[in-house]
Amino acid sequence: MKIIFLVECIDNLTASNLVKSFSNTEHIVDVVSYFDNDQKQCVVVENGNIRTLLYNKRLYTPSEYDAALLWCWGTAHIGRDYLRIFEEQGVFVVNSAYDTEVTDSKNKLTAMLKYGGVSIPKTLFFDKGLCFDAYQKKLSLLEPSLGAHPYVFKPNYGTRGRGIQFVNSIEEINNITAMLDSKKVLNDGFILQEFIGDAGQAISHYRTLVLGESVFPYVLKITASSPMKVSNIAEGGLAEIVNITPDLTQASLLAAKVSGLKMAGVDLMVKNAESSGSAIVVLEVNDGPGTKTFDQAGCNASDAVVDFFINYVENGMSTAMQQASL
Repeated sequence: MKIIFLVECIDNLTASNLVKSFSNTEHIVDVVSYFDNDQKQCVVVENGNIRTLLYNKRLYTPSEYDAALLWCWGTAHIGRDYLRIFEEQGVFVVNSAYDTEVTDSKNKLTAMLKYGGVSIPKTLFFDKGLCFDAYQKKLSLLEPSLGAHPYVFKPNYGTRGRGIQFVNSIEEINNITAMLDSKKVLNDGFILQEFIGDAGQAISHYRTLVLGESVFPYVLKITASSPMKVSNIAEGGLAEIVNITPDLTQASLLAAKVSGLKMAGVDLMVKNAESSGSAIVVLEVNDGPGTKTFDQAGCNASDAVVDFFINYVENGMSTAMQQASL
């Protein structure tokens, strides 16, 4: 089998670990590091009605490949454009360009999870193009909808915890939106969510790794560096490896299924409910989760990702051949 691996930048431990895991298989894997030094490294070449990818003076033609995998972080919109070149010409993918486009948007994903029966934090949606009167009306519902402050402000797009802020009042929210509007990014929309935890203590969340119908047996528990800080490794959060629990497994599988992703990193928190004990809520579903922290702890997550990807593609190819022979 021949695979094209589209990765944002090879100078990343997750990326290099995945490449190493691929190299330990019997399959041919071409690695395209499509974004480096803050610049695109690829050019889309039109050849009649066929689109190909030019990288390092070589053409990567979809007809050469059986499968394509995209792994990226802050440049997902670029990577998806390249993935579509292969996906639209019949090359197998695990997570489609369409599904990853939806999950990239916090507004769309959170709404999808809510209406798909996934437990999420209480949320107010401020969608793209919201007029000023509607914006003001939404803000008037802040405390009745989300409870007492603090609240969590999340821009529609962002990775690694960037852009997430904790706010205590409508005035603080207005200050943030005014700042964003001056940079012409508020048009993307945002969400406000209830704060889960104790504002006087560092918060924690869990990151699980969903691989098809299974969840990786180890989980990252990530704790913020201090109170009122984002619990994300990229923002200084501290990670520890814990074992998966049935509650985390069930919530993760449902969240991945609703999002449409076959392979995903799911972020969850434990919400303490006075009347009904504790409950798991889903914060996000990510299509390109990091594996480096698992790998550094000896959990071999990159190997698990590559094994799942290859098995998924081989099963899909086998099914397609059987259907073609009928």
